[in-house]
Amino acid sequence: MGVGSASLRYRCRHNPRTGILVVVLTLLVARAESGPELSPTQAVARGRAFLARMIDPELGLLPEFSGHSDYWLYHDNYLAAKVLDRSYPDEAERVRQAIAKQGIARSGKIELLFSEAQLPLRRYELRDVAKVGNKTIRSEFTTAELFAAPERYADLLFFIAVAEPDAAKARAAYDSAMAMWDNVGFHDAVVIESGRYATYKLGLALRVAERFHDQSEALAKVRERLLKLQNPDGGWITDYQPDGTPIGMANVETTCLAILGLEAGGLPVRCNLRPEFARLGLKQRSQGKRDTCSVFSTVESTEFALARSNGKGVALSVEYANWAANETTGRGDDGDFFHNIILGIQKHGVCPEEAMPYAKTFSPDTQPNSEIVAQAAAFTQGRRLHFHWLKGWSKKAGLDDRDLLRVKTVLASGSPVSAGSYHSVLFVGYEEDTTQPGGGRFLISDSNLKETEISYQAAKERFSDLFWVNAEVESP
Repeated sequence: MGVGSASLRYRCRHNPRTGILVVVLTLLVARAESGPELSPTQAVARGRAFLARMIDPELGLLPEFSGHSDYWLYHDNYLAAKVLDRSYPDEAERVRQAIAKQGIARSGKIELLFSEAQLPLRRYELRDVAKVGNKTIRSEFTTAELFAAPERYADLLFFIAVAEPDAAKARAAYDSAMAMWDNVGFHDAVVIESGRYATYKLGLALRVAERFHDQSEALAKVRERLLKLQNPDGGWITDYQPDGTPIGMANVETTCLAILGLEAGGLPVRCNLRPEFARLGLKQRSQGKRDTCSVFSTVESTEFALARSNGKGVALSVEYANWAANETTGRGDDGDFFHNIILGIQKHGVCPEEAMPYAKTFSPDTQPNSEIVAQAAAFTQGRRLHFHWLKGWSKKAGLDDRDLLRVKTVLASGSPVSAGSYHSVLFVGYEEDTTQPGGGRFLISDSNLKETEISYQAAKERFSDLFWVNAEVESP
């Protein structure tokens, strides 16, 4: 949740704490970073990274906002698990398990967005669930009491619009909510009482508009306003003034609803990262006659992540990564599984290609000298590599539609995806095409220098594991 009084929990009419929070909010004004605006997919990628960084290693939950001691199961962590699943599925599962550990299975309101609850709207109450040191785990619970006068609040009308089974009533609720749009935000009872707008209602509007296939000019302005309210760290600010000035802090709930709204229209129909590889100076290399396709794919993902972080690409040593995998596992063969190669990089680092060039033939006696090992350990200094599994390895090959959606989400966000099989490759783009088996194709970077694309259907039948990499600047 957030400190914003216009948030889903802290409305003026519901919580006496709001009066105090008004004073706090006037002191917490944050302006978005200047510079070129991000595309919706870029903004969403930054938002997901913000959420992933927020996970408390002790609790497996996200706090209300950075540095806060309250951890809300519903709505914050429930929403975070939904949002993270598209490109951080391991993290999403961790959050789901942490929620389940507390024995809380529902709220009764926010689930309306996912057809996991039913109308009517009911009032809620906030309860403490557990205490862990100075951290409080809390949640929202609906009561038997019905909401009065939901027509005064844009968010409640949007909830009715998305969950009402009667199409005419749903449309009427949606139209009533959109009628509150004043080219700044949704001017409902909360704005009248508090004088400021709630950011999450923008995301909620975009999410619900999907049901009605609304492509109006008003909705385009809602999206534009929402994009301007993203903080430099990737999260979305809770509230804003009539002149557009953000107020408050970036919090979990608002960020989740912003992401859900921006993705409601679907992913781009095509994505191609090849020009970005070229811009960064990263060229496709050949594995020759060696069995190192998985090493190449892993190294290429890693060097792209580091290149995006540094602004310039440096070819990394496949030979060193191959040695590091063997050194870590105690094996002495050529090539390995993704997970062993990743372990090798995490333990021994990685050095530039020029320090340990790729050999035409494999020798188990190949060893880097101490200078190269030291260089590899220091190469990523100031950058932290994160490897994210979209699908863990299984002996039986096969992907499903959810796996493909995750791959496309990561590609659209600007990162390639390593795909493992009898011959591993790197996905560097996709294109929706109904003439292709499965409805489209993935663009491929192939160290065998043979494949350039593969249909969705062929990818579903062939690949067994998937991961992607990002690199973040370490805090001083």
